[in-house]
Amino acid sequence: MSDERDAMSQPVGTSTTTITAAGGKPRSVGRFALRAAVQVAGFLLSLGLLYWCVRQAFGNPAVADKLPKLLETPWWLIAAMLLCSVVTTIISGLVFWRVLVPIRRLSLVNTVAVNGVSTVLGYLPFKLSLIFRVLYHRRVDKVELAVMGGWFAAVAAIIIIAVSAPGFASGLRPQLDGWWWVIVAAGLIGGVVATLIAARLMVRFRGRAIAWLAGNSAAPKPGMIAAIARSDTATKLSDAVVMLADWRVLTVAMGLRVLDLGVQALRFYFASEAAHLAGIIDAAMPVEQCIVAGGLYFTLQAIAPTGVTGVREGGTVGLLKLLPGFMADGSFAAVVLVVSATEAIANVAWGGVCGAWLWWVNGRGRG
Repeated sequence: MSDERDAMSQPVGTSTTTITAAGGKPRSVGRFALRAAVQVAGFLLSLGLLYWCVRQAFGNPAVADKLPKLLETPWWLIAAMLLCSVVTTIISGLVFWRVLVPIRRLSLVNTVAVNGVSTVLGYLPFKLSLIFRVLYHRRVDKVELAVMGGWFAAVAAIIIIAVSAPGFASGLRPQLDGWWWVIVAAGLIGGVVATLIAARLMVRFRGRAIAWLAGNSAAPKPGMIAAIARSDTATKLSDAVVMLADWRVLTVAMGLRVLDLGVQALRFYFASEAAHLAGIIDAAMPVEQCIVAGGLYFTLQAIAPTGVTGVREGGTVGLLKLLPGFMADGSFAAVVLVVSATEAIANVAWGGVCGAWLWWVNGRGRG
């Protein structure tokens, strides 16, 4: 979902000062043009990855001939995939809401709705999902930008812990056995405990650190860092450690993230069952492959810099083709495309409901 991308690519604090270059053109205009060009180029590359993924599925006649049979997928299986997509979006919204609670308690329903709209915008470039999230929480909820920087950083830390544990376990134990689960559990518990200890230590000493950066304990330190430290921005940015220092935030948010990864894996199982019923593959994907595919799919959407379209599909198919045991004849590409197609339908529908709700609760749909 786009919320993961928002957290992983959030702007903690940016200056809006315009600097004039020697030629008379503001440098900020040049930076904007460069960033826009990068976003457009990245989005076109992502579309190319999506096209490559589609070609993988349609390039094999044995697979392509059976793709139309996917339209005969039982309604309950389609409903299960659509429900999984909505559930994973709701879970992500719950994570955002819970993480901010130690600093500010927002409306739970509205925060989940904001995430639903952001998820739809995440398909597009120019970080529109992040822009919408920031604008809404700033203008409606009056959350300060510096606080949002710390908030998104805390969410990103939880994402990193959640995806690192199964990724590390899969690197050590490609087969899903008892030791794989032990490694994952140890990684999650260890990550939570280490984060909790580090956050509480930083909370304890953050006042001294900010004072040192501001130059209060020595000669004044020039530069932007000292200027930020002398303002209240540094304290608000460091609220991220306050959020992570709350064991309830960490345990609940981590539990939700683990549940989200489980839903991602379940979605791949349902999609592979649909492919199996269509005759594309001989049997539904094993549990371990669903977990690996779902985790990679989730990770790619979290780090995609120019929209999730194509990055997840091409990346998941391309990377997992390198692993032994995964289907390399285009059939796995068909499974991934089923996941993405049902997700897109669910996200657009859910995003529309969330957008209508936000429009109504903010008084624009009344009278």
